Amino acid sequence: IGGTAITAQFLNGELTGFSGCNTYQGRYTAIDNGDGTYRVVVEDLTTSRLACPQDIMDQEAQYLTILTESMTAVIQQNGIILRSSDGELIFYLIEESVR
Repeated sequence: IGGTAITAQFLNGELTGFSGCNTYQGRYTAIDNGDGTYRVVVEDLTTSRLACPQDIMDQEAQYLTILTESMTAVIQQNGIILRSSDGELIFYLIEESVR
């Protein structure tokens, strides 16, 4: 949805990000499948519980549902693709420029 941004940071078993309206945090484990993919499990996900317009809340609910299901991850040069039975999430690496 225009005007929203969804982010995710996976670092040392901790997951944080912004889901369009709320911030979220949780834990994750990633297991190497040996074929270039990883099995990713997200646990203990909590959000900041703010309210936004319904279309943004619907988008956020769908995103969080996919994120909390068992997923397969494929790491690419500039991002990661997370796939679950309910959909696919594609994240691109954004590097902060140094001034």
